[in-house]
Amino acid sequence: MSDWHGFILTSGTSRNGTYRVYKTVDTALHAAHNRADSEHRTIQIRTAYETPQKTIETIRPRNRK
Repeated sequence: MSDWHGFILTSGTSRNGTYRVYKTVDTALHAAHNRADSEHRTIQIRTAYETPQKTIETIRPRNRK
């Protein structure tokens, strides 16, 4: 296993671009929830530095009352 590990957030439509790499799943999960709520769209947490990238979790926006 490589020493390079991390997690990125994608909206599913963007392929190219600059991504922030999160060191832990917990920080990526927190950021994904915030981003999904603010952008009102589904966000995927994927592995970084792996080919092909694996989707770890899909976060949907939370309902606002």
